[in-house]
Formats: sequence, C-alpha cells, structure tokens
Amino acid sequence: MDEPLHDSDLAITRIEAEVAALELAHFDLDDAWWLGSYLRERAARENLPIAIEIRRGVATLFACLLPGASADNSEWLRRKLALVMRFERCTYALGLTFRREPGLFERHGLDLRDHIADGGGVPIRLAGTGTIGALGISGLPQEDDHRLAIEALGALRAHQASSERTMA
Repeated sequence: MDEPLHDSDLAITRIEAEVAALELAHFDLDDAWWLGSYLRERAARENLPIAIEIRRGVATLFACLLPGASADNSEWLRRKLALVMRFERCTYALGLTFRREPGLFERHGLDLRDHIADGGGVPIRLAGTGTIGALGISGLPQEDDHRLAIEALGALRAHQASSERTMA
C-alpha cells in the first residue's frame, strides 16, 4: 500500500483489510521481544524519534523511547492502545471513522483524556482467537506511525513463517 490514504470508506476498508491479513499463528513473550527489538533497531537506524509499546491484554511486554521521543509520546500510546483494546480495531481506521461521523466518539462515551483516535495503534490478532493485544507507535505523523506498525507486524509474521519452516 504505497499510495496515500485518504478519509474515505475505501481507505477504511483498505486499512482494515491490511490489519486482518496480519493475523499471527501465535504470540508469546519471545515474539513480543522480537517485534519490539525489530522496531527499536529500525527506528535507531533511521533516527526515528518514536515511542514503542507492545501489550498482551493489560500487560506491557515491551516499551521503549528512542532519542527525540518523550513521556508525551508514552501518554499518546496509553490513549491509542486503550482505543485499540476497546474496539479491537486500529486507531488510524477508527480516526477516519470518527472524522467521517461527527459525534460518534462522544456517543461511545469516549474521553480524550483516555482515548485518542490517531494512527499508530494496531491490534495483535491470533488466527482463530481474535485480538489478544496491541502494538503502538507514537512520534511520527499518524499515517507514518500506522505504516511502521503494519510493516513491523508483517515482518514478525514473515519471521514466524521462516522459523516454522526451519523447524520442520
């Protein structure tokens, strides 16, 4: 998905499809460490001023700030991940939905102190199970936070597939 995403039904559908395609066969502590380390190494190499957080349920499995990121980014992550876990959808698609339907955020009883519909929060889903956690990135423009999260989950999925092939 190289073309820019725009506020439209097509963009929301495309975003939801890319997230659905990233279902994992499993997700354990080693997977969380691999995913967080992959993101941290990439961000350090590219000088990305981001915060990263990976959760399974309410447990934080990986969290870090890279140079240029701050506690403010960690606060954004808390709010993004709360929204992911509430709706089991990515925050970028939710943000487009809320902008398309004014008042929907409030009708769901959401408060900006606890939830934010800004890109970078993505559900971690297991095949046959559903959403079991979330990956969050904060520090870049929201579309870039989202794309980085999607690319990282794709890299984890590929890593898991190659590990399973070498074990067979």
